[in-house]
This record gives sequence, C-alpha cells and structure tokens, in this order.
Amino acid sequence: MRRNIYSALTAQSVVAVVSLAASIAVARMMQPAEFGVFSIGLAVITLVGVLQRGVGEYLLYAKDDLIETRRSVFGFAFLGTLIGVVAIFASRPLLLEIYESPGVADITMVLPLAMVVILFTMPITNMLAREERFVIINVATAISTIVMSALQVGLVWLGFSYMGLAYATVAAAFAQLLFLIFVAPEHVLLRPSFANMRKIASFGSMMIGSNLLQTMTSQAGQMIIGAMANVSQAALFARAGTVSRLYNQTIPRAIDPLIRARIGAQQRDGLNGLETVLNSSMVMLTVSTAFFGFLAVASDLIVPLVYGEQWAPAAPAMTIIALGLIFWPITSPATAYLTACDRLDVVLRNRIFNLALRVVLLIVLVPYGLEAACLAIMASGYFNAGQLIYALKRYCDTDVAKLLRALIRPFLTGAIPVLITFVAKLALARLGTEGWALLGAIAAVMSGTSLASLFLLKHPLADEIRTLIKRR
Repeated sequence: MRRNIYSALTAQSVVAVVSLAASIAVARMMQPAEFGVFSIGLAVITLVGVLQRGVGEYLLYAKDDLIETRRSVFGFAFLGTLIGVVAIFASRPLLLEIYESPGVADITMVLPLAMVVILFTMPITNMLAREERFVIINVATAISTIVMSALQVGLVWLGFSYMGLAYATVAAAFAQLLFLIFVAPEHVLLRPSFANMRKIASFGSMMIGSNLLQTMTSQAGQMIIGAMANVSQAALFARAGTVSRLYNQTIPRAIDPLIRARIGAQQRDGLNGLETVLNSSMVMLTVSTAFFGFLAVASDLIVPLVYGEQWAPAAPAMTIIALGLIFWPITSPATAYLTACDRLDVVLRNRIFNLALRVVLLIVLVPYGLEAACLAIMASGYFNAGQLIYALKRYCDTDVAKLLRALIRPFLTGAIPVLITFVAKLALARLGTEGWALLGAIAAVMSGTSLASLFLLKHPLADEIRTLIKRR
C-alpha cells in the first residue's frame, strides 16, 4: 500500500507540474472568451462521459466469474459510449442555441473521439485497479498528461486556439491506450458481452446515476455561468479553479483509487474499512487545509503574476473556491465506505439533493456576479460534507463524534501555517514588498511553518517523512 501511495504521489506530482506549466503557457496565449469555449465544451463531454464510466467499480467488489464479468462490464460501457456519442452529436443545435457560440458546438464534435478511445482503455485500468497495480496506471496518466500538455501549447501557439486544446485531448487518450496495451496486453478486451446485464445493470445504473449526479454537480457552475452570463465569465470561473484542480490531480487522483481499492478488498474479505476512512481523512484534511488555505491567501498574487493581467478578475473567485474546498477531501473516503456498506442508494440520494441545491443557488446568485456564483459552490460543498458525515452515522453505525475529534488535530496542523502566512503577507506588504518577491516570501513562510507544524503536532505524515529520511 505504501509503495502504491508513493508511486501515485510521484506520478501525480509530475502531472501537476506539467499541467501547471501548460496552463500558464496557454493562458498567456489565449483570451478568456477563447478559453471559455473549450471549458464549456469539455464540461459537456465530461458530463456525458459518465455513461461509459458507471460500472468500472463493479470489478472492485465482484466475487463472481471474473472473465465473464469483465466482458459484461465492457459490454455495458460499450452501450453507454454509444448512447453518449449519439447524444452529443444530436445536441449540436441545442448547444448553439444555449451558448450562442459555434465554437462550443465544434468542440463537442471532436472530443467524442476521446470517449471512444477511453472505452478500450477502461477494461485495462479497471483490472489493474482491482489488482492494486497502481504504478502502471500512474505512469499511464503521466504519459497522457505530458502528451496533452505539449500538444496543447504547441497547437495553440500555431494558431489552432480552442480546437488545438480539443485535438490534444484526443491525442493524449490515444497515447495512454497504446502504453497500457504495451505493458498489460493480458487485460485488453475487444469483444463485449451482454450476458449478466441485469445484475451488472442493477449496480451500474446506480453507479451511473451517482457519478452522473456528482459530475453534474461539479460541472454545474461552468455550464450555468456560461448560459446565464457569457463565455468570458465561464472562462474566468474555470481559471479561478485551475490551481484547485492541480490539487485534485496531485492528491485525490493519486489517493482516491487506492482508498476505493483497499476498502473494496477489505469488503471482499469481510473486514471493516472504517480505519482506512479515518486514516486517509486525517492525512488528506491536513494537506487540503494547507493547500487551499495558502491558495486563498495568495490568490490576488498568483492570478495576475502567473496567468497574466487579463485574468486578474478571477482572483476573488479563486479565494472563495479555495475556501470551499478545504473539507472536500473527506467526502471521497466516506463515499467509498458507504458503497462498501451496500448503501449506494444513500450516496445517490445525497447527490440528488446536493445537485438540486447547487443548481438553485447558482440560478439565484449568478446574476449578482462571479463571486456570488462561487459562494453558491462553496455553500453546497460544505452541505455535501455534512450530509456524508450524517450518513456514516445513520447507515454505517459510525461513531461520528470520535471521527470529528480525530480530525481536529489534522485540521489545525494545516490551518496554523495558513494563519501565520496570512499575517506574514500583511506585514511584508506594509514594508513595501510586492509582486514575485512577496509571493516567493509567503510561499517560503508557508513551507517552513507547514513542516514545523507536522512535527510539533505529531502528525502521521511526520512519521512518513522520518521513514523516508532513514531509508536514504
């Protein structure tokens, strides 16, 4: 497990650095209106793409005939992909009417090719996840990101604008598939099966519904802002969330699959996965508090210095989004545990309510500006975390009071350095420090105080750091 975590964090750190460099380069070459076209198109594809990803987790919990189950899962994904691609092509007139931008419609005519490629990638990654061979998955993700980032920068520089971003996305999907075929040919599937559809569909429909609701919730801001305001505002919203998504690429994308696989394995063996939920929540809460807290403090410096002055209006939105995501990491372990407890129906109900709440808040607040829309995102995010904690208590007999008490120290471990950094920023600004010098200074303060906080408050990550130092 430890080897998987280290390899995942290493690979995802590479992904984050490469993605950050590419996003900076692209941002400086594109105007908000151009980038907004791609961000809305990608949101549409991400939403429809849930139809093909709904049953992958079935293999983590399946105990029946694995060969036939894999082919049936592939068949279910094949049907989902077919429905999704047809729906996207049929929606072109509707997209033109809603967003009044031919570019959005053009983007959605290219990106479905990536869905087709991912269809053949999924059987390989699903089995590798079941076998907990995450090193291969992480390397494949890193290769895909490097290819996509390089092509995005190159194609935008050559003048392809938002279409260059779409072409790069498709090419990256091909690169990932070719690598996985080379390293894990035993897991390649070409022939789907439609046997056992009823059993898989029972799980798959719930997972699709749950994942669809989660994706709709995450993409609601992008799509509603684009429809009710304009493409430029949607681009500013996307840019405000760019650095936050780097956290998602580095930590949750690395750790969440490991958590789900571990809880799934424990469930298959008849063990209780609650300890995994607690330990993972403690670590991830500390990291998220420090990361998003620093982002909230430094957003007014990061946006104009890193992305350019044309993106400066996104800084207040970045602060609000960051504050809203501090407690977000605890939702993934809780959701995985509810699924392992066979309470996917509870997850589904929670996501329905959270989606409805977010959409209503967005519709009400978007007319008042981008910052008000981000407050809607923050409010619904905190409510979702509260829902999941309540669900653990009611449906999984979890001692929530003990869980919350255990999370106090991890939260303080991340929050104290943020407060010190905020005070340091105010003091340095009064002394006349500004620009890159100020950003570098507060980043150094944050790094030093975070490391000290880990050891002084005896956080589990401090033990991991000691272990790594002793091994070297």
